Amino acid sequence: MKRLEIVAAGAMVLLGGCLADDGSGGQGVEAPDPQTCEEGLRALGEVCDGTLETPRVAHTVSLGAGEVVIAGGGLLAARPDAMWWNAEGLVDITAAIEVLDEATLTVQRRAPMLEARAWHAASVLDNGQVIFSGGFGANRFPLRTVELYSPPDVAQFNSAALPPLATPRAGHTSSLIDAETKTLLFVGGDTAGTWELWDPQNGSHGLHALPDASPRMHHTATVFFLSGRDEPAVLIAGGEADGRVYDSVFLYDSVADVVTPLVSMSMPGGGRTQHAAAFLSGAGNVLVSGGFTDVDRRGVSGALDVFDADRQTFGAADAAQLGAPRGGHAMTLDADANIVITGGMSNDGTASTLAPVASVDVVEDVAGTTEVSSSVNSDVPAMAGARVGHRSVLLGDGTIALIGGATLTADGQLELVEDITLYVPPAQQPSP
Repeated sequence: MKRLEIVAAGAMVLLGGCLADDGSGGQGVEAPDPQTCEEGLRALGEVCDGTLETPRVAHTVSLGAGEVVIAGGGLLAARPDAMWWNAEGLVDITAAIEVLDEATLTVQRRAPMLEARAWHAASVLDNGQVIFSGGFGANRFPLRTVELYSPPDVAQFNSAALPPLATPRAGHTSSLIDAETKTLLFVGGDTAGTWELWDPQNGSHGLHALPDASPRMHHTATVFFLSGRDEPAVLIAGGEADGRVYDSVFLYDSVADVVTPLVSMSMPGGGRTQHAAAFLSGAGNVLVSGGFTDVDRRGVSGALDVFDADRQTFGAADAAQLGAPRGGHAMTLDADANIVITGGMSNDGTASTLAPVASVDVVEDVAGTTEVSSSVNSDVPAMAGARVGHRSVLLGDGTIALIGGATLTADGQLELVEDITLYVPPAQQPSP
């Protein structure tokens, strides 16, 4: 039986459990009392199983109203060179939806999406609904379709079709610009290098070319706030297309409704793809970490680049570097506004070729200085196992759920990870 794992203060606790069934037709096993599961987790005792029925990469993970919604993605060919980052590397694309209940940590099946999709995008609304857009469909071509997932307590049916995108997109980004009108900004993932605003009532507001008119995918789009403004802005950075990676950086201004290049036009750490980014609201910075430095995933970056929202300038993070260069990693703000970076592909400084790793970096802003603690140096605990292409999400109890992705088997094959791992950030550990 697969087990839910908790990594805490350098120790791994294996927890037995169960798979719950929501009555949608799947086969579950007997479930212990949910309250026992919840109490067990807090005490690092027995809890429910955190195993995906459909292990996957190229999926989305969204924290809704008390549940983590795991949607879509694909299966991999069992070989070391499986190109998990594009449609050609997936042997099957799924419409499956599973949810992780925050309170009990049980995994339940929901009715599937209306369409199978991988490398799609997801945006969460205030009521826990999730808007899924685009992605590669079952035929491996990008989709225009958009659909709405609703939790059982919000709507009778899980999925409903919404107005389509103006153009097919996959490997794009989706950013919530206006919570009241549910307006989203979609960037990239198409063949022409465009962006569009969209809302559920009116559909697309029209296509616009990005400043360099270059197609891109696997870039980042990070919502933040300019000094003195309540309206959001979005920092668009990096990505790949046509055999190259980009170092370009653009800014979407929701007041002017334009996308413009930054003066510097580039990330100080150089071009990269499948990097990660997050907004540190206390420091007023967007931090961009790591990434692959080529489209074949043979090189990785250890760079930490910082965008200062007040000055609207981009600079290196005080010469700070990740403990291990990595790409295809996950990055999450913890409850103390530190950034927790997990897994990805790297060599951890010990091998000549890249492979999934279990290392963890924790980035803190201390009095305006970026400080990095790494499991490579035994500063913080590593994950229970290596994985790449996974997703991470902060739960209400301060733990971080690591979901999906792939790891390397003993015989050198990429294999999907079924287990959900809970990582307890160092700041959440009790004082000795």
